[in-house]
Amino acid sequence: MENLFTSVCGSFNPLLLVLIICFSTVSGMTQTSHVREVTFSEETFPIVLKDDVGFDAIVIRCKDGFDRGLMLKDLEGNIYNLTKDEHADIDFQSNMIVFSQRQHEVFLSSLFAGNMVGSAFFIHVPDLKVERRLGQRSADCDEPSIVPQSVWRAGLNPPIPGRKSTPTRHCIVHHSASSNADTNSIKLVRSFYILHTEVNGWDDIGYNYLIGYNGTIFAGRDPEKSGIEQDNVFGAHFCGKNSYTMGICVIGDFQVEAPDPRAVAALEHLLSWKMFKDKLNPLDSLHHPDTVSGPLLPVLAGHRNGCSTECPGQFLFDLIPQLRMDVHQDLIDCNKLNRTSTGMEAGLIYPNPCTDEVTLEGFDQMRYSILDLNGLVRITGIAHEKTKVSLSALSSGVYIIQLHDTDKVRCSKIIVEK
Repeated sequence: MENLFTSVCGSFNPLLLVLIICFSTVSGMTQTSHVREVTFSEETFPIVLKDDVGFDAIVIRCKDGFDRGLMLKDLEGNIYNLTKDEHADIDFQSNMIVFSQRQHEVFLSSLFAGNMVGSAFFIHVPDLKVERRLGQRSADCDEPSIVPQSVWRAGLNPPIPGRKSTPTRHCIVHHSASSNADTNSIKLVRSFYILHTEVNGWDDIGYNYLIGYNGTIFAGRDPEKSGIEQDNVFGAHFCGKNSYTMGICVIGDFQVEAPDPRAVAALEHLLSWKMFKDKLNPLDSLHHPDTVSGPLLPVLAGHRNGCSTECPGQFLFDLIPQLRMDVHQDLIDCNKLNRTSTGMEAGLIYPNPCTDEVTLEGFDQMRYSILDLNGLVRITGIAHEKTKVSLSALSSGVYIIQLHDTDKVRCSKIIVEK
């Protein structure tokens, strides 16, 4: 890669860079800018991007650059490939590169010759040494240990006020697509906050939660003091369909390698707590309210399940089917331990959609009936602790399962796909 970069770049001429220092006003207060924008227009590579103050991360905007094989090289000789930021509102913005050490100069190159016009955003992240590790794993149905905004956001600008809440029907898993070499999780969270608020111009960081490589969980978008719960803050992470979703970003690039097992364990714990709290079924799929005519979206989904993106990376995406099963088992264990959730409320119906059979779990000795939408009973029987009901007699369509427990009836919709 070093030889490739050298052969492509050749000799270079430093550019005269015009520094634009931006200030913004939030709630009548002047904010401290942690971003400096530099514009460039050059035909000779590499382009020298220089900032005497120093920067910890960088973002490139270039309308015709990402098909040209853009690369950055730092003074230590590290090479970084630039790809499109699939979370940004701007199509020609790169992924953020976070450096392990503060830089003053980097070199931008392309695999193809030609004039390049664009901007570089130098991001300065004030040092903060505090990081709270995820403590001893508690019961899966208990809320995990979470680093609050008051800790990781110390010394940064507050978000723009005006939060709103949304109920959750889908938990969406993301990756940050940032380098896996940098393991300073709190620095990375602070970098993403500055990127989202000062480069992208968003009110706050986009996700409800972020998870570091070692399993540390960070509270994301701030619910403020309006009584909104952290897991129900209306976020900015799901291609304009943020209602009825909760977004979790696992920090790292999982298109190139698998996440640390500690991060996966923290993700499972967070999801198990949330789904137990909101009585969600991780094996279920539902119509998203914004796309009722479109395909079903899994309750536990990767970003790419509902948007045109590679996120959360192939390695993490491949873990999601097993993650659904693990969370499902956690919910079974939680229901057994929790005395306030018994009987039909504790039971699970899965998978949904289903094909040849559906499983009823936790409905021991309850009578069940499966009805079509005309109210005709098609299947009936007595459930046990775990009962698999054959659906061979049913054609594709929507059906209602009724479960009877003395004077109570639970009705659930299932979708049969043949």
